[in-house]
Amino acid sequence: YRLDAPVSLTRGGSAMVPIATAKVDAGRQRIWRWGDGPAPDIVLHFTNDTGVVLEEGAAVIYDENGYAGEAMVPFRARGGDVRVSFAKDLSLRCTGQQEHQLRFLGVNLHGLAIVEGRERAVVHHLRIENDHARDETLYVELPRQAGDKLVVPDDAKVEEVAGAYRVAVPVTAGGVREAQLTLRRQEYQYVAVSGVGSHEVTSWLRERVNGASVPAELDGILARLR
Repeated sequence: YRLDAPVSLTRGGSAMVPIATAKVDAGRQRIWRWGDGPAPDIVLHFTNDTGVVLEEGAAVIYDENGYAGEAMVPFRARGGDVRVSFAKDLSLRCTGQQEHQLRFLGVNLHGLAIVEGRERAVVHHLRIENDHARDETLYVELPRQAGDKLVVPDDAKVEEVAGAYRVAVPVTAGGVREAQLTLRRQEYQYVAVSGVGSHEVTSWLRERVNGASVPAELDGILARLR
């Protein structure tokens, strides 16, 4: 680090040297991660516009001239996004339950194989209670995998972060909000035609009534198998 002014020390003395003093445009977020306790983290969020690299270390947070909590600042390069959790919000609570669904999409003939498609959905049922006298936004984090598609309420906003979706869900002052966040993923499996029996073909044809895509050639295959 390069200091803006020289530092003078007396013999045998010591001094605390301010390396960087800068103002940044910071805000607070309430972040609840799936699987955590009901109270979300209060997170200080800002962009590292200090002009220096932030080394990892301890930090004390003051809010409105009062002590608000302690945290660990992560290593961040210039211009990097910084989020520091320093307290819990006990006036905002979130709980959730999961519901797993599996829907048959259909089959397609592909040479000597049949491609079987299914859609796996995980529905996250949320209940958010806001005891604050003001409207709040709760940021809900869900694990994210390649190929996932997230479906959220119309008034929610989605941001993709490392390995997770962060969903902003508004909650009115003194209110209770119930919301559903659904993760959908399509899965495909190859089945050799030689290993297909009448049971599998009958099952696929039955799925037509549910809107599944099933080629007409399977009717002929079933007739030969019988």
